[in-house]
Amino acid sequence: MFAYSFMQRALIAIILLGIILPIIGLNMTTKRLSMIGDTLSHTSLCGIALGLAAGTMPTVWAIGVSIVAGIIIEIVRNHFKKYSELTLSIVMSTAVGVAGILTSKWASGNKIESYLFGSLITVQWDSIWIIIGVSIITILFNLIFYRTIMYTSYSESEARISGVPVKAMNLINTILVACVVAVASSIIGSLLVSSLLVIPVASSLQLCKSYKFTMLSSIIISLICGVSGLCISYPLSINTGGTIVLMATAILILSIINKFILKNLFKSRALKRSKSA
Repeated sequence: MFAYSFMQRALIAIILLGIILPIIGLNMTTKRLSMIGDTLSHTSLCGIALGLAAGTMPTVWAIGVSIVAGIIIEIVRNHFKKYSELTLSIVMSTAVGVAGILTSKWASGNKIESYLFGSLITVQWDSIWIIIGVSIITILFNLIFYRTIMYTSYSESEARISGVPVKAMNLINTILVACVVAVASSIIGSLLVSSLLVIPVASSLQLCKSYKFTMLSSIIISLICGVSGLCISYPLSINTGGTIVLMATAILILSIINKFILKNLFKSRALKRSKSA
């Protein structure tokens, strides 16, 4: 299977995305900002439509438009906290509307449709080099500012008191989220990427308590889902992005069941000990 060059490219892409998506997703989930990923994934569709209409690299356009949208969201979130959720809906709706107009007028409908659900096995080297660049920046940023990111994730007010430049960190993080989501949207699909940001993290939260182990386990789960989804989808000739999301959902269900069983098991053991005492 992996003797083919297109499968090798797909494997490289899914491994890189499997590492950086949970890293970004954990920070967003702990801040209860998972909807930003959904908004930016739909916004990237507008950038892709612009790229197709202009006849240049859609991924680069998707990154640019997503960064602008991310900065707007972050500014509004800081100055108008009561309306932050409303802003997400407005930005997402506007971006999808613009994408619809561009698609009907200039871009090809068949091409834009491939970006909705993604086409991992058709990824080219130019897209992989972009993923590598975004991955290096994302990983280095999270390694260098690991403790700062962790503090701001749990309590921005306490981090601000400790002297952490919270607004600057949030802005940089939002720009990174925009880049990662835009790159992933053009490969996995704009309708599916937000699921891969959140579901592996949600599974890890059922299994781990610390920030560090939650991040590590979410990366492992994401890689398992990505590689297994690629291996399953190719021989069956089904959509790779959708298969990966279904694998992630299955693991989430199993982790919830596992947590429920262990919780009841510990309760029954504690009850028996109390009765015997």
